Order: sequence, then structure tokens, then C-alpha cells
Amino acid sequence: MAAVGNSYLAEAIAYSRYAFTQWHREPSAPSYGCFDRQYWGWKKKDLPDAALQQAIALILRLADHTGETRSLPPLLDAYVSFMRRIQRTDGSFDQIYPYEKAPGVVHDILSSLIFLWRSPLLSQPSRLDLEGVMARAVDYALRSDEKHGEIANHFAHYAWELINYGETFANEAAQAGGRRYLDRTLALFNGREGWFREYDGADAGYQSRCIAFLSRVAEQTGDEQVWSVLGRAGGFLDRMTMPDGSFHPMLGVRSTALTYVSGFERLALRFPELARLADRVHAAWAVGRSLTPGLLDFENGLRIADDAYDAAELRERRLVLGDRGRMAADDALAAFDLPEAGLSRRCVEAGSATRTIHVATRLGGVVIVHDCQSDEEARLAFEDSGYLVELSDGSRWVMRHAGSGAQINVGDSEISLEAGFVRALHEDMSSLQLLLLRSLNLTVLRSQFVGDLFKKLVVRRLISGRQHLPLSCRRRIAIEAGRVVLEDRFGIPSSVAARLKGARLLRCRRAIANHMASSRYFQPQEMELQQPWTEELPVELVDGLTVRREVPAADSAAQIPSISRA
Repeated sequence: MAAVGNSYLAEAIAYSRYAFTQWHREPSAPSYGCFDRQYWGWKKKDLPDAALQQAIALILRLADHTGETRSLPPLLDAYVSFMRRIQRTDGSFDQIYPYEKAPGVVHDILSSLIFLWRSPLLSQPSRLDLEGVMARAVDYALRSDEKHGEIANHFAHYAWELINYGETFANEAAQAGGRRYLDRTLALFNGREGWFREYDGADAGYQSRCIAFLSRVAEQTGDEQVWSVLGRAGGFLDRMTMPDGSFHPMLGVRSTALTYVSGFERLALRFPELARLADRVHAAWAVGRSLTPGLLDFENGLRIADDAYDAAELRERRLVLGDRGRMAADDALAAFDLPEAGLSRRCVEAGSATRTIHVATRLGGVVIVHDCQSDEEARLAFEDSGYLVELSDGSRWVMRHAGSGAQINVGDSEISLEAGFVRALHEDMSSLQLLLLRSLNLTVLRSQFVGDLFKKLVVRRLISGRQHLPLSCRRRIAIEAGRVVLEDRFGIPSSVAARLKGARLLRCRRAIANHMASSRYFQPQEMELQQPWTEELPVELVDGLTVRREVPAADSAAQIPSISRA
């Protein structure tokens, strides 16, 4: 993909105008200044989401680019007044429920508040009020912690927010707190393979967010250790960027295709060998292959739009300097194996195209195939995330889960593994459950200790919990002469056979066992690929039979062949 122009700024400006739609600009309303339209407009919630208030940065960035500032000062004063009103007495803010006591909400909004504090459009009384809001918020953030999981992109974010605040206001405690989060982030780095741990493994989408914040820290502090880590992390992202320039959600443990773009531009300025990666990411953004803000919910869209402003500025600087170095074109499609992450890529010639095959063995044997006619043209050709079994009791069991697959053989022309089935953790909230939750929010969960314990229980129930079905699938992926053949053979103990009476067996393009709210954003590639989302198969196949299918040739219009039994 060629490096042409700069599409980041146009998308960021467009989304900033959308942010105005979310902003309550009615001076007679009590929530004047709020950015949560679901709260102030549709009255669907009983409290505003404080994390959405970071959208104020988009308003100010838009004003900087357009010069349309005359109407803003009263609105900015209203915003500060609203933030002061919704802040709890301990300095915390709520996002989902009352008395949430989550330090992450403070970190979500802190940079935007600093951005506003620096704006000449803000009145001096509001500036002083805002200083107090930030000081109380940072004091709370330093007294609390995130304990429900090891999530590298969160820790990198918190490190940046506290270091940035500490340097802005000469606050040594904040800088020290930021350094502690930085150390925790670096402790989650796998230096052998270049990835940061997100709960249970590697996730390229969230690693793009991680490097966006870490590269800000490195740029501001000049920390050479962080730059060294970022160079290796960029190499991992280069491998995990699909030939069309996007991330594929089924290859990451958190199932994300989100792309934070500023980190790629900072890496390209620092490491000439990563310039081509930054260009591929930009080209994918320009043609809608990656998740641009307009495809996302407001919370994620505003974050990526804000990041895109930084990326636009960095890209302009890089284009002025000129490309200082590039990888050879073939390097972007080189085969690799990352055994600790459980990720592999193979590349073969298939007619006039180069076919790339990505396999996630630790995630139950996910297979993703792209056909590349040239560096400028690549298409998703096939995707498979294994099987789903639905028992007669309504429980659902899925192959794709972190750690569900164990490698048997990883060779040049064959990859084989054995995967188990894990119970799907997705569930919906009932009215009774919501009432119970609100009762707890207003009583025992107001305790920081109890609230932190509750978050751990929620994560275990929806994300990290594991209940296994005694059913296995041995998968073999054969790659030869441009052909990709999948062979699946199920193994079932006699003790489980009775449970499969009345069950359904589905082959799935994209299915995950655990709940991830940041997944399932629409990618146009999903519709372009002429492959059913799910296919129901005879459940009798689990009785030791082999399911064999071949991915169609790159230049063939044929669909995936029917199943054969060996």
C-alpha cells in the first residue's frame, strides 16, 4: 500500500463535528455541558458516563483547525461546572454505576482536562475550578488501583496520564505513580516475541493502543529503555498487520480490530525500518479497511479520533522529512512462528497471487487466509474460528478461547493442534439483576475494597472463567502448492455422548467464548467474503469422523466445498 497524503485529519475533524451532537448545549438544563446524549437526551440512564466527557478535547482540536471559537467560552464554562458537579467527594467519577470508584475513569478524562486547562478560550475562574477537579481526581487515582487483570494497554495509558499530569503541574507523586504503572507495563512485555500481555496473551489491536501511550511517554521523557521495547513491539505489530493493513480480531485474545494510529507514526519517525508499516496502516485507514471512528460507538470513536489528530500531525512531520528507510516489500509477507503467543504465518504462491495463512494455535486453531495480487491489492479469502456446540440444555461451548489449543506440530507445510471446548460466557442482564446491582451500588459496593472484589468477580464470570466440555478437536492445516486444506477430527469420551443428544454443531467464521465489549465492530471485509457466517453440520460428526475442506483457489469463484468424511 502506498503512502499517499494524510487521511487522519479529515476523519478526525468529521468525528469532532459529530461530538457536538453528543454535547448538551441547552443553557436551561441541569446537565448543560454533558457529552452523554443517552443520559441527557433520551433519558435511558440514571447517571452520565464520565468517561465520555473526554470528548471536550475533540471540540478544542476542531476549534484550533477551523478558528470557529466565538461561541465556545460559555460552553466550556458550562462543561467545567458539570464536571465539578458529577465528581464524587473522594475525587472519583462514575461511568457505569453510582459510586463506581474506578481509577480508569479518571485516567480516561485526565489528558482532555489538561488540554482544556491549557486553552485560552477557558475563563480564569473556570480554569481554577478545573485545577481543583483535576487535583482531587489525581489524588484519588493515586490512592486506588486496577486489580481485576493484567492489561498492558490500561497500564500504559495510566502511566502516560500520570506522567503527563505530573510534568504539567510539577507533581512528583503523580510522576512517581506514572513510573510505577510504566514498570508494570514493561513487566508484561514478552521481549522474545515482541508482544504485551492482555489478560491471557497477545492482542494486536490493543497493542496498537499500548504503543500509542508508551510512545508518548518515551517522546516526553526520552526514556531509551521504553524506545527499545517499542522497537520490538513494532516488529510484532508489523507481523500481525494483515495484508490489507487491518488487524483481524480472531487472532487476538481480546478479539479486537481497533487501531490506534499515532503510535505507528511515532515509531516510523524513530525507526526507519517501520516506516512501511506506518504507511500500510495509513493506507488501510484511507480506504476503510481498518476501524475508523465513524464505525465505532461514541466512547471508542472519540478516543481514536483524538489519537488521529496526533497521528495527522506526526505524519505531516514525517512526510516533510521524507522516508528515511523501508523494509523490502517481501518482508511484509514473510513466514513466522511465535510459539509463546501461539501465532504462525505461512506464505505460498497460488496462481497469480501470494496467499498468506495466519493460524492462532493457542486460540483453538483459528485460520485466516488472504490472497494478495500485489502490495496494493489484498482480499480476505477465508476465515474460520472453529466450532460451536449447543447442547439441549441451552449451554453453548466454543473452541476459540485463550489457551484452548495445544500445538502438536508446526512445520513449513503443516500445522496441527488439539483444541478443547470452553463454555461461552456471554449473558444478558435481566430487570431483576439490574435492580439488584443498583441496590448493591448504593450500599456495599461504595466500599473501595468491596468494589474491587466485585470487579474481579465480574471479570471471572464474563471474561476469564473457564468450564470445559469433555470434547476435543484435532485440527490439521496442510499448506502445499497454493492449496490450504483443513482436516478436523473430533474426540469424544463415552461419558459425554449422552449429553450430545439433541445438540447442534455449528462451524463459525467468528466466534469467541468470552465476553469482550470492545469486539464485534463491523469490518467491510466481513461482507465482501462470500462465506456463510455459520454452517450447521450433522452432530454425528463428533463421533470420531474427519471433516475435510479446502479453501478455494485465489483465482476461483467457487465456494468452499462441502464436507467430506474420511
